[in-house]
Amino acid sequence: MTNLIGKQLGDYTLVSVLATGGMARIYEAVDRRLGRQAAVKVLELNPNGQDEDDIDMLPQRFQREARAVAGLEHDNIITLYQYGEQDGVYFIAMKLIRGKDLAQELTRLRRNGLRMEVRRGLRILEQVASALDCAHQAQIIHRDVKPSNILLDANDRATLTDFGLVMRDTFDTTLGTAFGTPRYIAPEQAVHSGSAVPQSDVYSFATILYEVLTGQTPFDGSTPMEIALSQINDPPPPPRTINDNIPEAAEREILRALDKEPTKRQASAGELIAAVKHAYFPTGDLGTEYAIKTTLLQQTMPSPPLPPPQPAASSALAPVPRKRSSMWEIVAALGMIVLVLAVIALVVSRSQLNAGSSTQVPALAPTINAAQPLTTPQLALVGSTQESAAAATATSESVAPVTPEPTPAPSLLLTYDDNTFNLINTGAADFDLHALQFAHGSNLFDGSAVPRSTLPAGTCFRIQLQRTQSSLPDGCAKLYGATYLPTTQRFFWRNEPDGSPTFEIRIDGDEVSTCPTIARGSSSTCTFSLPPAA
Repeated sequence: MTNLIGKQLGDYTLVSVLATGGMARIYEAVDRRLGRQAAVKVLELNPNGQDEDDIDMLPQRFQREARAVAGLEHDNIITLYQYGEQDGVYFIAMKLIRGKDLAQELTRLRRNGLRMEVRRGLRILEQVASALDCAHQAQIIHRDVKPSNILLDANDRATLTDFGLVMRDTFDTTLGTAFGTPRYIAPEQAVHSGSAVPQSDVYSFATILYEVLTGQTPFDGSTPMEIALSQINDPPPPPRTINDNIPEAAEREILRALDKEPTKRQASAGELIAAVKHAYFPTGDLGTEYAIKTTLLQQTMPSPPLPPPQPAASSALAPVPRKRSSMWEIVAALGMIVLVLAVIALVVSRSQLNAGSSTQVPALAPTINAAQPLTTPQLALVGSTQESAAAATATSESVAPVTPEPTPAPSLLLTYDDNTFNLINTGAADFDLHALQFAHGSNLFDGSAVPRSTLPAGTCFRIQLQRTQSSLPDGCAKLYGATYLPTTQRFFWRNEPDGSPTFEIRIDGDEVSTCPTIARGSSSTCTFSLPPAA
């Protein structure tokens, strides 16, 4: 693609490259008349590197994108300034958004072992849902809803961009063979791009919501075709198997939006996000949002003027009328006097006793102000150190050192069959999953890849084929997490392909036990112990 920095396209001078895609490049530009900064998306055709059909179709698709965006007015849809063609170069000038896209933010969080905070994620996706609903009301289907097409500014204001695959619901047919992005594409769209409906965008939107709440997309694979086939054929893993903090009602809504049948999904993205938000916050708690708005307002509003200085307290304050003492106050005062006299008598008595002793022990009674009530520490210190020392000696001689009871060795029950491998914590202590490895030849499952480091007592963790579903095994009160494998070739508990009778169990890389492998169609169990989690 030719570098166009310095070139004039319409009213815009291109000054730098912002991003490069497969068929377009986005430049930062300046409107020479208004002095306004803009983002200019440039489509360049390469006759040597593209099919002839694509060369004919791409300009039509590009123009269709411009017309679609121009017909939408919404705070969360990119604003279009100009469309044109110059010297064989097609371009669209749009509003320049300073910030990053949602894909970059999710990647940053994932690298730090984090998920996006729920309130923040829902606020961002509420804006995207509103933008999609606006497009759908105008009978425009985006067909490429994904995190990299959602721009975020410094205040998390979301902008939906890149309507390059847009299709009008009523009369457009698809141009070319483009069908969207495999990880976010709806099943019907993966089969045939022209089959997309508004609920196809809802499916893609639900996939982003799934990723925000769990940290991963429902389907993954080594090739785009493998992922697309999973979208078409496989049920998505329930999000609570990855993050059990997700409310059950939210999970139901997400799985409904990911149904293979478009008519079974929610009618709109707004309906989906509203239901999920209600599942998390049934009382409609807006406290955090209010606090954020208040902070922003305080940062932009001038501070109020200080009040004028007050005169001296002696002249400004009116005398406070004295209250008549109540009967309870008189009784309390008399009781305090009696208590003080009793303590003084006790001190004098102990001093006389100590005077007849051959060894003088100074009293540790603190100085007591009769005008102040006695506190518990003051009363505790009245007496002799001799008695305290004797008590301490008696205690040390009569109490044997306490030896802590050893922590019971935790145990793990493994149950496995053709498609599922369950790890059940049958002990009373947590298991350290991150130290655990299973190995069979070159096939290695490393527990450090599991999102949670510990497996609580009575719960289980599951490894299974991506498209299968099964009930909880006996002894497992709760499924604490799951990992889905795309193919049985990664099943370390199967005896294929080398016929090995066992697989290894390792702790921090050291072999501690072995368990029997199984043949296709068989099942087995195995028990062993692990060190408790630190």
